[in-house]
Amino acid sequence: MRALITLITALSLPIGILNLFGGVTAGVWLAILGEWRLIGVGLLLLVSSHFLIEFALMPGLILAAPAVKAIESGRTTLAALFGNLSLIYTTVIVVAWSYLMLRIFYGQATDSSQIPLLLWSYGAATAPWAYMAAKDQKAQDGENPSSVFALFFLSLGYICCMLALLFWSVSAASCLWILAAFMTMSYIISAVVAFLEMREEARCGS
Repeated sequence: MRALITLITALSLPIGILNLFGGVTAGVWLAILGEWRLIGVGLLLLVSSHFLIEFALMPGLILAAPAVKAIESGRTTLAALFGNLSLIYTTVIVVAWSYLMLRIFYGQATDSSQIPLLLWSYGAATAPWAYMAAKDQKAQDGENPSSVFALFFLSLGYICCMLALLFWSVSAASCLWILAAFMTMSYIISAVVAFLEMREEARCGS
């Protein structure tokens, strides 16, 4: 776990710089190219995407409720089952959303707009999860790291997709598997952390 935290810390700076300047750079670049429609789509998603995602995540919250009750009653196996189902569902939504953003924007790229549209799609893919991760950390006083892991691995996976598309000419469909691989790592780490925390709570309770 310490090695993972060290890795996240080391990579947070370049990812943070991309998050800060990538969208602005892409927006100016696309404006110069006259891609006003795609700029408008991106801005519309910026203000509405977290509402859409929160709606899509509702079944996962329904699964999380029994997990909380099971933890409170000391039924750790049942809590782990529902908790993992909720986490898997959320992971699937993250992958589906980010891949959808890639297809929407990169699917309309030309040779001149390929780079700015990838940067624009990166913002559309990660911004709502960054917003919800910040809100989640604030609500839970930073005690639930799963949203941070999800955002980190999503950002890292999407960056790998952009590099693969630009320099290795992979297909957009291949990016689905790249995103799925990175988010699977996020799921495994989050599940392990949740299990360790649950076991610690059980020990304290006994």
